[in-house]
Amino acid sequence: MKKILACSDWHVGSNWGLWPDKFRAEDPRTGDLDEWILNQTQKKLWKMFQYMIKKSKDVDIIILNGDLCDGPQRKAWGRGTKTPDLDIQAKACESLINLLPDVPKYFTQGSEYHSMGDRPIEQYLADKTGGEFGDDLCIDECGIRTYARHFVPVSKSAWMYRTTPVARDLMLLALSSTPEHYGHVDLAVFSHAHFKCGVTLGGQTGIITPCFQARTPFAVKVGITTPPDIGFCIIEVEKGPSGRMHVNPKFYSEKLGKPCKIVGRDAKCRK
Repeated sequence: MKKILACSDWHVGSNWGLWPDKFRAEDPRTGDLDEWILNQTQKKLWKMFQYMIKKSKDVDIIILNGDLCDGPQRKAWGRGTKTPDLDIQAKACESLINLLPDVPKYFTQGSEYHSMGDRPIEQYLADKTGGEFGDDLCIDECGIRTYARHFVPVSKSAWMYRTTPVARDLMLLALSSTPEHYGHVDLAVFSHAHFKCGVTLGGQTGIITPCFQARTPFAVKVGITTPPDIGFCIIEVEKGPSGRMHVNPKFYSEKLGKPCKIVGRDAKCRK
């Protein structure tokens, strides 16, 4: 059996995103080491990240599917970030990647708002950690072909159709499965939506990975009420008796962090 770890949307740098415990970075002006303290939400995210490390000790490859850093939050004037400095965010993220198993790593580009500076931050991290980078990728590993892309369409109103864009893209990949295009794709990995989802259609499997960012002010602004799924996915790949490869995604996720503040004179009486 082969195993693939698929994770995404760490949003390192966000006050609601993943951040390494006891991370320190040098102040380029003074040479002093600055340290950032985890808030209560980040302590929970850090615990989930440590759980991911434990569960992924025997994986064969890792797919890091975009939005690994949060970026400077230009529209919010940097509000909601531990630091808007992309260099520090990248170093913090690199320290997290270095805690993962030493296996081939594949990076895809995240949303331009979060990932773009002079070049995509995922490309920078791939170069720093010896990984492969692409806007999207076809990955021939573990006996199957995996298509990985960060973006997947998300409906804020028709949430009951979460499987629809995954099923649609599986069908489009099947329609473009000639050797000069995608070839036969066994597994498609999408992210971006901050919820988990899985679809099997015509011998193909597609997933949307959970995230590592709790509910943000932006989620409130656009009317997203449901807290995100925090975690990761490990895909098991095994050859069946007929020789066909079986693809079995296993999600490890929880709802972590308070979605909002509870107030009122009776609030402390509630359990």
